[in-house]
Amino acid sequence: MPEVKLNAADAGELAEMLVFLSDWLSRDPDRLAPSLAQFVGHPAYALNELHGDLERFVFLLGGSDGQELFGL
Repeated sequence: MPEVKLNAADAGELAEMLVFLSDWLSRDPDRLAPSLAQFVGHPAYALNELHGDLERFVFLLGGSDGQELFGL
């Protein structure tokens, strides 16, 4: 896999966008979960998995201390 480099400002902006999306998913799961299920078409990837993926990416970008991800 080729190496990809992000400068700190770009990584920070990307992390902020992912946090925004993660917060939005948490805000209205009763409407968003069925929409995601219809879009994905398989129950193996639901709102909790997407939320976890977003939290993981935020952590990897240095945008969080991992508290949401690891329950610290």
